[in-house]
Amino acid sequence: FALTFCCLCLTIAAELIYLFVVELQVTANVSKKIGGLRDTILRFYGVALAVVAIFVELEMKIVDNNCPMMKSYIPRSMLLLFITTVSGTAPIIGYENRLFSQYRNRKYDDDGQ
Repeated sequence: FALTFCCLCLTIAAELIYLFVVELQVTANVSKKIGGLRDTILRFYGVALAVVAIFVELEMKIVDNNCPMMKSYIPRSMLLLFITTVSGTAPIIGYENRLFSQYRNRKYDDDGQ
């Protein structure tokens, strides 16, 4: 319980620091390179789901009343896995793949004309 709670709190802190420091301080060109709007939305979803997971871990009444299935181990672990997947964005790789796909689509012509 304590380890999961601490990891979720650190995930929320890291995502919020990234959103407020990096996203607000960079130019539009850099923002596009590091993921743009897509990654920002994914990070907000990650924060929201991490808050829900904290409520589940603390066994809050709102979760117990509205989602009784979250008391068992498997749904909790699936929620944590989904939060990890959503929070683990890799923006530079996506940007580089788009860049390289533009170069791959160009045909090489060595006719010398």
